[in-house]
Amino acid sequence: MIGASPSAEQDVRELKQVSYWLWAVLLASVYYSAAKASLLLAIPPGYATAVWPPSGIALAALLLLGTRYWPGIWIGAAAANLTVESSFPAAAAIASGNTLEALAGAVLIRRVIASPNPLARGDDVVKFVAVAALCPVVAATTALAPLSLAHALPGPELFRNWWTWWQGDAAGMIVVAPLILTWREGSSFRWSPRKVLEAMCLTALLLGATWVTFGSGTPGKNPYPLTFLIAPFIIWAAFRFGQREVATANAVVCGLAVWYTVEQRSPFASFSLNEALLLLLAFASTVVVTGLVLSAALGERRKTAESRLSESEQRFQLMVRNVSDYAIFMLDPDGRIATWNAGAERIKGYRAEEVLGTHFSRFYPDEDALRGKPQNMLAGAAAEGRYQDEGWRLRNDGTKFWASVVITAMRDPDGRLIGFSKVVRDLT
Repeated sequence: MIGASPSAEQDVRELKQVSYWLWAVLLASVYYSAAKASLLLAIPPGYATAVWPPSGIALAALLLLGTRYWPGIWIGAAAANLTVESSFPAAAAIASGNTLEALAGAVLIRRVIASPNPLARGDDVVKFVAVAALCPVVAATTALAPLSLAHALPGPELFRNWWTWWQGDAAGMIVVAPLILTWREGSSFRWSPRKVLEAMCLTALLLGATWVTFGSGTPGKNPYPLTFLIAPFIIWAAFRFGQREVATANAVVCGLAVWYTVEQRSPFASFSLNEALLLLLAFASTVVVTGLVLSAALGERRKTAESRLSESEQRFQLMVRNVSDYAIFMLDPDGRIATWNAGAERIKGYRAEEVLGTHFSRFYPDEDALRGKPQNMLAGAAAEGRYQDEGWRLRNDGTKFWASVVITAMRDPDGRLIGFSKVVRDLT
């Protein structure tokens, strides 16, 4: 800071430090709360779950806030693990694994995905899921030593718990992190009443399909054919809505699948624990990858189309502005002039700054304006889409000319009237 006193610089540094620790404490609180809620569905002996949402929260936090906020994760993880493990060294070791897992994930994702939004492209989504499946190895392996010392688990049991730990963290990263990232990224999707109704129908059908697949209470049936029942609804969400809505649908479906499995109502419940967890992870990964890759690909396609359309519109506007044989200009829904081209300036004799924002009835003789002809022409164009007329019009100097006029109504994709285009030719 140029000219700032040392005390002022010290105050700024202290303020930044306070802000940093406030965010770190908030992250620790969120992590701890999510961990305690997740432990309600823990698999015996009580320190691992089929899906561990805190791992997804930690990864998303480091991607959004920066890796320097890792102390928040460690504090939250240590506090949560201390409620399960009475030994502080064991809780600290497990928290270190949780923190290293999130740090490794954030660093690898930033390394292999160049875009600030790691879910913006289809191939980036695949890379994201691959990293999310790899990094939980760190936490699961780090937790082996304190778990084996505290519970004296035999080799097969230790591996089974390692598998459960890895699977839960991987599922949490794959399902929860995209949900946070897409909601943080925002959406340009426009919610019309028709879209709201469609979203309600999709939600009802998706919940119904999830219940039929996982919650119908018939463990032992073949689960593979029914799991495909979810796919059409995820594809529907990807085609008709944004990536944020797709990530939300993925999280809801995967959460219900886990809940029904824990409640022994899912067809996966008839398998052994390891098999059920593997099937759940495969299901969650398939649903997430399918939905996010498809929505990312469609988003890329829409952006490309919008870019080309924008370039085309710019060229068209440049052409219209330079046309001198026709007066071509735009009106808002009330008839006020919004654009003005070279032909309009030549034919009508007004510069753009003289007419922009004024009502187009100024170009009509007094008798036509008093009879409401300008408003009637707009009403006819709005009703029929197009209105054509010939008659006398006024120039800026008060002289009349015989004009051919075409007014066309313009509407947005939802059918709302957004204005009119008007083309005038001097037939004198």
